[in-house]
Amino acid sequence: MEIVLTRDLVEGDILAKELIDTYGNVLLKNGTVLTKAYILKLKAAGVFYVVVERFNKTKELYDDRLNIIKESMVNAIPEFFDSILNKDKNKIEKEITIVDDMVEHIIKTGEINTSIFDLQEYDNYTYIHCVNTSIMSTFIGIQLNVKSKELKSLALGAILHDIGKMKLPIEILNKRERLSDAEFILIKNHSKNGNKILKDADISDEIILDIVLQHHERLDGTGYPYNIMSKEISEYAKIVSLCDVFTALSANRCYRDRFSPNDAYEFIISEVDKMFDARIVEVFKKSFAIYPKGCKVKISNGMEGIVVEQNTGFPDRPIVQVYYDNNLDAKIKVREINLLNKIDLVITDTLPR
Repeated sequence: MEIVLTRDLVEGDILAKELIDTYGNVLLKNGTVLTKAYILKLKAAGVFYVVVERFNKTKELYDDRLNIIKESMVNAIPEFFDSILNKDKNKIEKEITIVDDMVEHIIKTGEINTSIFDLQEYDNYTYIHCVNTSIMSTFIGIQLNVKSKELKSLALGAILHDIGKMKLPIEILNKRERLSDAEFILIKNHSKNGNKILKDADISDEIILDIVLQHHERLDGTGYPYNIMSKEISEYAKIVSLCDVFTALSANRCYRDRFSPNDAYEFIISEVDKMFDARIVEVFKKSFAIYPKGCKVKISNGMEGIVVEQNTGFPDRPIVQVYYDNNLDAKIKVREINLLNKIDLVITDTLPR
């Protein structure tokens, strides 16, 4: 089972979850084999993503459970945000449980076998960005030995870190041109606005409030909204800050294309002790692969394949199971190439699954 953007669907994908419209009508049943006609209709209807089964040799590489949790979180966040904006305390308490499964799953498995580059389109960007930031933050928190109760607060704070943007005009969020000074001030105020929204909804967890208020502060004092430095910034906000930037760079935005995995990774490393805490960056380097398991890549020799394993300490040189040669324009016998042993080869691009 796998969450797939409609643009990446291929004929033969099998719908793993029925599609229902806003009126409760079933559009396509679970088990439907997606034809070209169905795919075109989904795109025309504005369907952003679907859950499918893909029966192939790489299926075991994907962490189905985390993908299911991730989908549930993306679907639940709009209602969660609304309950906070409407100050509905009972609903807030109910919706807060959306992070429990994710936190428990990551604690139990001890790893993330899913691509943090999945679902990175600008449409529905805020919700998906918040989920990816929360997953990354939780994993880093575990590596830093954050206790269970604080870990839940960290995960929640990461989900809510951009809630202040819900008050911003959509034309500013979607603007392709350079923001005016006045518009940029509005953007910068989303941290303070988010903090106020949570307090108004009687959310008093200091970890969550600090994350929402401080996730754009920088160690060197160049951040916002208060230009505080280093030790003045919450440790939890420092974690979310790094994950927020990385997931943002990894996403297509209305005003720019996403960074390549390697470029996004290198940016984080280059900002040690300026934007990001060195200890957290070190955990990030050890914990996250540039090209996660299951990531489809193209190699400089023209071959394409799937990342099947990592080489510890060499995040840009994984083991790739190749199956296609662009030079021959044909499928080839499946074999593995360990890029750690092939220093003349590099990954040149990531490809849609």
